[in-house]
Amino acid sequence: MSEVLSRATTTSSARRAKTIMIFAPKGGVGKTMMASNLLVAAARAGYKVAGLDFDGQRTFTRWGQKRLENASVRELIRNIDVRAAHIKDWRSELHLVRNYDIVLIDTPPGVDKYSQDYLQEMGDKVDFVVMPTEVYPQSVESVMDFMTLWEGPSHAAFVLNKIIPNRTITGEAREMLQECGEVWDGGIPMRDDLARIAGAGAAATDDERLLGHEPFMKLWKFCAGRIGVTA
Repeated sequence: MSEVLSRATTTSSARRAKTIMIFAPKGGVGKTMMASNLLVAAARAGYKVAGLDFDGQRTFTRWGQKRLENASVRELIRNIDVRAAHIKDWRSELHLVRNYDIVLIDTPPGVDKYSQDYLQEMGDKVDFVVMPTEVYPQSVESVMDFMTLWEGPSHAAFVLNKIIPNRTITGEAREMLQECGEVWDGGIPMRDDLARIAGAGAAATDDERLLGHEPFMKLWKFCAGRIGVTA
């Protein structure tokens, strides 16, 4: 039995899936791209993975459907289950995927009280919350207050997305966020080709030759450590 299949068989007997929730109070900050890349990275590591799409735009779900049609993606990790669901059903949906090893959760923007209540409840139950944000002050300010929704130590972290390396604004954004909680020490660069890859149902983490592969793999290792699995 291969190392990958052996790890998947061993971990599938776990009591419940390890869960990572991707949350942001506003759209357009890269939630779905982050969820899909982390999902593929976990699959490449040999885990049985699933995605839950609670965002009404269903971008995560469409990505999963396109992936099934993309013959260039490695067959072993092409068929990744991504389920569309309503945020109010989060408890039953998490129960349905309990036998997976790792579940990535894409959420709706938490801008209204209706969604916030469900997101706070679910965020308290998942293993880790990732909060992507762009580096611009408006984006940083919009996400800072939401860290208080989840008070547990090492339970949530900000991730700077669409960064422009060596720009002062990136360092300033990191300093602002550090006042409210943990900030991943890396960053995902702004690249148009990442969107093109996603549009074909692929991810930067599919292949080390793809642009953007390295930073997303570093993010996966960070998240794996937080949920207590081997990257």
